[in-house]
Amino acid sequence: KGFRYELYCIARAAETPTCVVYCDTPEEVCAEWNASRQDDAYPSDSLQGLLRRYECPDARSRWDSPLFTVAPEDPTPQQAILDALLRRNAPRANLATKPVQVADTNYVYELEEATNVIVKAISDHQLSVGQVAGDAVAVPGTATKVQLVQNVSLVQLRAIRRQFLKIAQLKPPSGVAAISAMFVDYLNNNLTPTP
Repeated sequence: KGFRYELYCIARAAETPTCVVYCDTPEEVCAEWNASRQDDAYPSDSLQGLLRRYECPDARSRWDSPLFTVAPEDPTPQQAILDALLRRNAPRANLATKPVQVADTNYVYELEEATNVIVKAISDHQLSVGQVAGDAVAVPGTATKVQLVQNVSLVQLRAIRRQFLKIAQLKPPSGVAAISAMFVDYLNNNLTPTP
């Protein structure tokens, strides 16, 4: 059962349809077939252990569905199996089966560089202009401008940057342009007038 569930999760992560074909063979027939193998037969106690531990598939379990039960004398339902694999919608991957997105190896460096450049641009703008209340500051890396409601200290900018770095490392955006745009949005939402 555990192995069937594991295979189901792998197929679901790959968004591939699956089915279970259960060969419903009586224990006596299994023992006869095993005895006829001669050189590579399981010892009798090992075969009995395997039969005792085996858990039959259950069509009510999503990892065992659709289930095709075939006895040795039954014909194989080839068309039904084919339909289940080729004509059925694939299961959608969910959080438990989706592979975790791994950031580029230089992601943290790019994140720190992009945010440093923006903090420096805002600081330089405030130094050169003086009073900036209501200014929209153009920053490198994005067309979105930082909306300054009043002068912002370098300490406040760095604190907001540190908060953003923690968040961005948990949910990495793709590319430097996306980093810059996200940081500017974060600044615009978090820049509040100092008392």
